[in-house]
Amino acid sequence: MKIKMSNQYIAGFMDGEGSVYLRKNYEAKKSPGKQFGVINIWNSNKTVLETMQNFLNLGRVVEKRLYDKRAKLPCYSLR
Repeated sequence: MKIKMSNQYIAGFMDGEGSVYLRKNYEAKKSPGKQFGVINIWNSNKTVLETMQNFLNLGRVVEKRLYDKRAKLPCYSLR
């Protein structure tokens, strides 16, 4: 599998694969001028999430007890 890393690919990945959750980090109120955010990406393909983690240089890939209902596969989360 070849993965092209660009802003367009990341936007397409986030919009088209699994679910993306954005929530505000309350620490941002303590640091004026800086913005923080938390992105949780859920997907049954661990390799894709590990590649995203390496590209973004943040977060970690963890296995969840939830399963992809369509494919009956374990789900992973990039946090």
